[in-house]
Amino acid sequence: MSSGITITSTKLTDAEAAIKEISEQLDLNSNVFVMLFFSISYNRNSLGQAIKNTLSCIEVIGCSTSGEIGLNGYDEKSITAIAFSKEYFKISSLIYPSISKMELNVWHEKTQRLYRNHNDLYNVRNSGELFSLLLIDGVSCCEEPFVRTVSNAISNVPLVGGSAGDNLHFVATYLYYKGQMHVDCAALMLVSTTLPFNILKSQHIYSTSKRMIVTDAIPKDRIVTELNGFPAAEEYARMLGLSSPEELTEALIASHPTVVVIGKDEFVRSIKCVNDDGSLTFYCAIDVGIVLRIAQGNDLHDSMKASIESIENDMGAIQGLLTFDCILRRLELKETENLSKVSNLLVKHNAAGFSTYGEQINGLHVNQTCTGIAIGFSNE
Repeated sequence: MSSGITITSTKLTDAEAAIKEISEQLDLNSNVFVMLFFSISYNRNSLGQAIKNTLSCIEVIGCSTSGEIGLNGYDEKSITAIAFSKEYFKISSLIYPSISKMELNVWHEKTQRLYRNHNDLYNVRNSGELFSLLLIDGVSCCEEPFVRTVSNAISNVPLVGGSAGDNLHFVATYLYYKGQMHVDCAALMLVSTTLPFNILKSQHIYSTSKRMIVTDAIPKDRIVTELNGFPAAEEYARMLGLSSPEELTEALIASHPTVVVIGKDEFVRSIKCVNDDGSLTFYCAIDVGIVLRIAQGNDLHDSMKASIESIENDMGAIQGLLTFDCILRRLELKETENLSKVSNLLVKHNAAGFSTYGEQINGLHVNQTCTGIAIGFSNE
């Protein structure tokens, strides 16, 4: 079986040395494109210059993280790279600057133009050979309108992606695109391949019967001030059987997010923090009138294993797994001391990716989920 992707990692702390090690582990002449996922422990400017100097012969797109996924499974203070071979992949990319301006029509037109140009350039005839990858500023609060607009513009193309991180500082995240580090932006990649692939979506969270209606909120800041007519943190705590909001720990919030039910589908709406004024800040868009259900989780490892096995049953052996994995999943695994168990599962399936501030799948921005693309082997 012939392979088409190469995954590698480095933990060297010097940016120049780290990128040099990455380049030495990849056959740059046989690859068309590299994705990089890097810790904010590296100086942004030094890292950007090192990538530009060392990997100038190949297109590179990447982002900052809240933890990396690479050769060691879950990792930190590292850089993970995934290279796509010229033999099996054709890639077109585009950056969307200043996404906070909310230029929805511009996003739509640029995406359609990218799609047309990609199809014309590579003579794409089979839509089943095309998928898209998205990286987006994780503190922009623009994910929902952006992914909805872009997905609508290429509605027949599967889309997965992740929101860049900054190791839970929530100050600034950044993307690397064509020689520079950027903020307040998104990058979209259209990927054509003759290799089999399958969309990954793994979610171990499910809803309960306990419901809350958002009765007051500040949507632009993703803040809920009232639930069921009561102060948000107070009502959320009551729903969990607690006597006061002071009992809401980070671990408890992570293990009991909220869920929005749409038809037969459930989408996690995770809480970022409890604010001093008794309000709740969410990781995703929220508005008055939305019905939230208290959620709880199954075993994360077993859920992830089942998701991967389902793909293998459908597609065959996996040669690589590009993963956009919510930071809350990593925190939960640390809390339950299961991080190494899931790391081993990721290593077994040659996973590369990062811990995100949110995940995208088709037109949706979600939380506490792992999205991605599983790449199979050539049948030739």
